Amino acid sequence: MQNIKIDVNKKGIFINKILLANDALIDELNKILNLVPRIVPPDYKAAKNGGYEPNALALYDELGIWCFAEPSGRIKEINLLIERQKDTGKRLFPRELFNGEITFGGKAPLDAVKEKQLRDAYIYLDARIGEYQISLTLADAVRERIEKFSFAERLAKSETGEIEGIVRNAPVPISEICFYHDAKKSHAKPSDKYEIVRTNEPKLMFKNLNFKLAVMNELMYEKALLEPKFDVFEYCKERGIDPYADFGALPQAKKWFKDYPVPANLAEQVSELYLDGGNEIYLQIAPDWDGEDELFDIKNIDAAELAPFKNLKKIETTGIGISKKARKACADAGIEVVD
Repeated sequence: MQNIKIDVNKKGIFINKILLANDALIDELNKILNLVPRIVPPDYKAAKNGGYEPNALALYDELGIWCFAEPSGRIKEINLLIERQKDTGKRLFPRELFNGEITFGGKAPLDAVKEKQLRDAYIYLDARIGEYQISLTLADAVRERIEKFSFAERLAKSETGEIEGIVRNAPVPISEICFYHDAKKSHAKPSDKYEIVRTNEPKLMFKNLNFKLAVMNELMYEKALLEPKFDVFEYCKERGIDPYADFGALPQAKKWFKDYPVPANLAEQVSELYLDGGNEIYLQIAPDWDGEDELFDIKNIDAAELAPFKNLKKIETTGIGISKKARKACADAGIEVVD
């Protein structure tokens, strides 16, 4: 069996020190590997029904390498099978595992991943080197250990570095490696839809962001009195941001709501607040939040914050905590808190 050495760096994909062109055809890879793959032709019907591009599959069984290619034969991505997964559905894989050497810029795969990615590891790890995108799929044993933690536990263990330790200390941390050429297109300037506009009209003053979020959920998502209605996926797409890049609150989304000026005259429109872990505003700030921690709990409310809300008579909560201190402030303002 051949001893395959692959290095993906800023200059390209090198296989046994031979550069594979970015627009290379399967035939060119065959020559480098000195092997003819098992070809699975595109399933045009399934591609049409599924709304995706038809791709051929080239499996280099003896080497544990497989590629997706366009009908023309141009390689779209290269994959390496490091360890077999338990549940792969109908996916096809090479018959053997990859036992060659793979590096990224001369580094071992995990060393090419940013520390924050490793700390937040869950199912995949992503990295980038030059114009090449890299995806590492965690091995079943690693993923299963991490999946046992609740969202709150994962967040805590991410901060302490325990998640990273689980990945790095695993005998086989990665099951699959994928890499492909992806020259980043320059993003067009984001539209001004989500630009914060400052005016001279009176604004509500909030000291506690989570109380502000409760109010904004009512005014923006329930009563449609605040515009624009924030859509985290649209916002992130325009700016080239991964909405799932962070555990918990996405910093850019959190800042947008924090900076948003709520007109003072809308306070009279708030008569009740319903706090639930599934409220739209929470999912816009933390798209992968599972409601199991205290991320959006109201731990304090200032009397001055409550003063403008003359018509607010009840706050009903399901899954969102309200501290004793905040409850007392509500009671003093004549607001009933119902669990």
